[in-house]
Order: sequence, then C-alpha cells, then structure tokens
Amino acid sequence: MKKINIKEAKFNPFTLLSDDWGLITVCSGDQENAMTISWGGFGHLWNQDVLYLFVRPQRHTYAMLDESVVAVTFLEPGHRKALGYLGSASGASEDKISQCGLHAIRDEKGLYFEESAFLFTGEILYRESLKEDAFLDPSLVKTFYEKGDFSELIVFSVKEVHVK
Repeated sequence: MKKINIKEAKFNPFTLLSDDWGLITVCSGDQENAMTISWGGFGHLWNQDVLYLFVRPQRHTYAMLDESVVAVTFLEPGHRKALGYLGSASGASEDKISQCGLHAIRDEKGLYFEESAFLFTGEILYRESLKEDAFLDPSLVKTFYEKGDFSELIVFSVKEVHVK
C-alpha cells in the first residue's frame, strides 16, 4: 500500500462507512481481531483528522482496544460476504481472520488485508459511552438500544492514510 496525504484521499465519507462498511482491526502480541463497522464519520477535532467510530462494549474487539495496535481499513468492492462474517462471528470463540476468506497482512501498520483499498492508522484519543438521557430523540434508544447496550463513541486520530 502507498502512503498518501489524507487530503489526497478520494472517497465519499458518507457512503464509505454506511454503504461500503469498514473494519476496525486490533493486534496485541499473538492476539488479533477484526470487526465490521458501519456507524461513524470523518472529521477534524483538536487540530487533528479523526474518525468517529462506535463499538458496543459486548464486542470482543472492544476489550482489545486499549492494549492493541488499532487500524481502520476499507476493502475493495466485492467482499460483502467477508464483511458480513466479520461483523457477525465472534473472535472470542473462533479465529475469524483465518476463516473470513481475506488475506491478512500484519506489519508495523497493524492488521489489514491484501484486499484493502484504504488503510487508516493512528491512535484512539477519546472514548465515552453513549447515555440514554443524552438522546433528544427517544425513538433512537427504542430502535437501536432497546436492550440498554449502548455503543461507545471512539475518536480515532488518523496519523497515516494508505491506498492500494
């Protein structure tokens, strides 16, 4: 993958997450996991380029976030089945990486895939759990958090962008 300036990256920030889906990947020693993401956004905060991501604390990936090299990757078109699998299977009970049908790469940038179109590397700057009383539209709680399993907002500082 080739490193570029984030301002040179050509993608639609409104469809990359919601329509194409991405992966948050974590590596710590011999442990690794990948989780499909579709909620979030791109922005600029605290004089840094950032990704806003949402992860439920019940997810195996969540437990690995603080002690891991974290990366966010978006695959080339045509890998929806792998993304669906990585979003539904649990890395706590199986080796999702070897079972997903993608070709994993592990290097100083973290864990990503040969099939990656974009790779964002950086670090987590901020984490905070969503709270029911902060929702101004209660229908969102009923629709997305009926079980009270609120996501955590994660602000990820983008240090490098790599493209295929």
